[in-house]
Amino acid sequence: MSYAVLMAALDLDLPTHGVLTASATLAETFGARRIGVAAGECALSPYFAEGPIADEFLTRTQAELCLQLKEVEEQFRKSCTGQCGNVEWRAAERLPSGFMIAAARAADLVVVGRSNPSINLMRGPDVGNLVMQAGRPVLVVPPDAGSFALERVLIAWKDTREARRAISDAMPILRKVKDVYVLAIHEADASDAATLAGTDDVVTWLARHGVKSVAIARPDYGNVGKSIEETAAEVGADIVVAGAFGHSRFTEWLLGGVTRHLLRGPKTCVLFSH
Repeated sequence: MSYAVLMAALDLDLPTHGVLTASATLAETFGARRIGVAAGECALSPYFAEGPIADEFLTRTQAELCLQLKEVEEQFRKSCTGQCGNVEWRAAERLPSGFMIAAARAADLVVVGRSNPSINLMRGPDVGNLVMQAGRPVLVVPPDAGSFALERVLIAWKDTREARRAISDAMPILRKVKDVYVLAIHEADASDAATLAGTDDVVTWLARHGVKSVAIARPDYGNVGKSIEETAAEVGADIVVAGAFGHSRFTEWLLGGVTRHLLRGPKTCVLFSH
C-alpha cells in the first residue's frame, strides 16, 4: 500500500506554506501525484440594498476572489518544481467544503491546514466535516509550518473502529519513519501493565507489516487530548495518528473531545481517519 495521489486542500484565509511543504515532501517520498484544491464563494449581506450598490459590491468581491484563487494556484505550482508533469489544479467559485469532499475521491490522502474557531467557511473547508465525509485519511498540519519531517510517529491507540482504520490508513507513512510509538492512555485506576496488555496485538500486527513499534502507557490527566499532545512532545513525534469522532460530532463539540482538541490544539501534525 502506498499513496499514489495526494490532495492539498488550501484555505484562502490561511498561510499555504504548511500544506504545500507537507504535500510536497510526501509527494517526493511516495512518488505521488499532487492535486491542489481551493474554492470560495461570494455572498451579499442581507443588509445590502438591491440595485447598483449591491451589483458593484458583488462584482468587486468576485474579482477579488478570482484574484486570490489565482494567487493560491501560483503558490501551489511554485511548490511543485520538479513535478510539473505530475500535478493538477482544481478551483471553483463555490462553498469549499462540498467541493473538497467531492475532490477527495481522486486522492489517497488529503492534506489540510489546521483551522481556528473563527474560520470563514466560504473561503476554506470545515476540517471536521472533511475528516468525517471525505472517506479518505486527512493529515491536518499547522498552516504556517516551516518544515515537515517523517521521523517519528505517535499512534493514539484506543480499541475502536476509528483507531484501527487510522493505523491502516497511515501504513505507508509508518513504513517510512524511523520510530513508531503506540500510546495507550490509562483508564481510571488502571496500571501500566493492564493498559499495555491491549496493545500487544497492535504491536505484533505492525511488526508483521514490517513496522517496528514500541508501546507506551500514560495517565489521563483529565484530558485525553492533552495527554496525547504532551506525549507527542515528549517523544518528539512529527505526526500523531488518531481515529476521529468516536462519538457523534455534536457530542464532541458539546462536551469537548479528543478529536476536537487535536483539531484545534497541538502544533504537531495529526493524521485522522473516521
